[in-house]
Amino acid sequence: MRRTMMLAVCAAAMAAWTSAAQASDCKGCAPIKATGQGFCDHCGSGKIYGINLASRKLYDELAGDAKAIDELKESSCPGCKSAATAKAGACKHCKVFVANGRVFRSPTAYVLARGDKVDLSAMKCEGCKTAAKAQSTCKHCKTSFVADHAYSTVGFQAAAKKALETVKAAVKDAAHCEDCAVARVSDGKCGKCKIAFEHGKPVS
Repeated sequence: MRRTMMLAVCAAAMAAWTSAAQASDCKGCAPIKATGQGFCDHCGSGKIYGINLASRKLYDELAGDAKAIDELKESSCPGCKSAATAKAGACKHCKVFVANGRVFRSPTAYVLARGDKVDLSAMKCEGCKTAAKAQSTCKHCKTSFVADHAYSTVGFQAAAKKALETVKAAVKDAAHCEDCAVARVSDGKCGKCKIAFEHGKPVS
């Protein structure tokens, strides 16, 4: 119980710190404030999917790698090559995921990346504006929203909501162990703490 309370306090303090950092005049934080996503190495804080975080490792795992897409297209693995040419694809053999031109090793990140980042102020459809604020679905456009992303189906939306909860848990993990945070979103195992994760939950 004490450890849980300490983690909660640490997470709250971290969130307040990252918000303060991004509210400053730091040049590294300026792009984050403008786009709602990024990581400032100077301040040690970032933001992704509307969530503040203070772990560069976790951010990189969630953000994926745009440069790796070209290498994947030249892969000798048929599954990887097929995934690289799709808007959203996966190679189950290599556990590689592709969404919107970025390569991921994290299934959690992949599920979230299947959506398109949206700017509420630029939306023309009033139904979409309302749905985005309510994190629901626009009845007219059939577009569903989670955090600051839009998804083409309610199935993708439901999966993204679950993935977002996994990210929130990982942010709390990062307060005491970055490797645990990365392991949680990638269904891996923390080499330091020896905790394994499946579907975003600890199994050992």
